[in-house]
Amino acid sequence: MPVLYVRYATACLAITVLAGTWMRGVLVAPAWLGPFIFQNAVHAHSHVALFGWATMALMALIVRAAGVVDATSAPRWTRWFPHALGLASLAAFVGFLVRGYVLPTIVLATLHVALWVLFAVHAWRPLALAPPVERRFWRGALALLLVAGAGAMVPGPVRALGVQDPWLLDLSVELFLTPFVQGWLCLGVAGLIYGRLERPRFAGAVFWLIVSGSLPAALFRSVATPPAPWLPLVGRAATVLVGVAALLLALDMLRSSGMRRLAPLLQLGAVALVLKGAAEVGVGAGIGSALLGNRQLVVAYLHLLLLGVVTPVLLESAVARSPVPWLAGAQGAGLMVTLAALAALGLPCLAGAVAAAGLTVRALLGLALAGGAVSAAAVLGVAAEGWPAWAPGRVGAEGPAIRR
Repeated sequence: MPVLYVRYATACLAITVLAGTWMRGVLVAPAWLGPFIFQNAVHAHSHVALFGWATMALMALIVRAAGVVDATSAPRWTRWFPHALGLASLAAFVGFLVRGYVLPTIVLATLHVALWVLFAVHAWRPLALAPPVERRFWRGALALLLVAGAGAMVPGPVRALGVQDPWLLDLSVELFLTPFVQGWLCLGVAGLIYGRLERPRFAGAVFWLIVSGSLPAALFRSVATPPAPWLPLVGRAATVLVGVAALLLALDMLRSSGMRRLAPLLQLGAVALVLKGAAEVGVGAGIGSALLGNRQLVVAYLHLLLLGVVTPVLLESAVARSPVPWLAGAQGAGLMVTLAALAALGLPCLAGAVAAAGLTVRALLGLALAGGAVSAAAVLGVAAEGWPAWAPGRVGAEGPAIRR
């Protein structure tokens, strides 16, 4: 039932933001790393964020839309499924943190894919109960979750076959990550947003732009030389498509409600969608594409997408009552400080201004840590407001998982 998904998702959210803050601290004070390996911590952090928090929260809302309100209306499989997925996500965090990519953690990751397939198969038909616009977005999201799951199976055979081409190796990873993030998460979040809007104009265009672009955009994610020159061109065009989708979604939000009428967390989501869309259209059009592999900018983009778009919309949809506005403001302010610090570290055009301001790399890393800590505290504050309502036995007739 939704309450179990939400409680596991919230636990994973807490681990995600606390681990992210710790990792930012390690960059400033390496001794904070202790006995762990930083790259293993990165894998653990990303897996619990994507598989635990974002996926379980979105599944909670899909299950709620499919008509499951409480235990009495829950099909038998939904009673054990959230435990299986939630415990697998927590185990994956511990496993990747301690051991990295080894056979047990690979098995755990594969288990996640099997559970995604089970969820998609069982949730597809009950989603007929959802309103038409949301139903289309969520079924599209489920389809792309299956595509991402198939993509997750590619790296193993590629390496087993002894492929050495760095472009193909990068692509084997992106065939999972790009449809997962751009398809499963972005389509799912768009469905939540359109469920809240009164007069959407671009819902159809947003849906088809994301569906068309989310997989081929993977062709533009590697800085290595491709086997054919036209492949990155297809990826560029697809990146522009998903960028335009983000801009149209933000425009629909502003047209339907206006900035002042949007809930505070959705205001943050709208601003982040504009930044996301502008960055994708610009890079797809060739502006700054030489910086595509810059690690600081890649990290900034992922934080913009996950903390700026996905997390605020999921929290706004899952928290039983609107959080106090200052928490959303603090979350946005902390995120923007982090993004500004990462941009200063990654953009050569800002090197002169950074040097003139007397900011060292350590100082910028400290700013990123401070922004991340503020954002993490705000996210935990919003989640804490919803936690009592998610306790078993305290779910109302409509459940806490979705509000309109």
